[in-house]
Amino acid sequence: MELTLRRGSRSLWIEVQDSDPRMPRPTRPGETDEGGRGLLLIDKLSARWGTRAAADGKVVWVELSPDDVR
Repeated sequence: MELTLRRGSRSLWIEVQDSDPRMPRPTRPGETDEGGRGLLLIDKLSARWGTRAAADGKVVWVELSPDDVR
């Protein structure tokens, strides 16, 4: 797993790369489910987010900005 942080004048980009080629999909977890909420949180807290294939897996990225906190 690799973590990359980049800072701009008004945004922070976070990228997480791993070796699993399967792309994540948002789910609707049940009240008692212990997982499945990560992408829901990212969607609510970020300006933008996405995924892309990498040579040896995938990258999930998010752009955060102080103006986007809801």
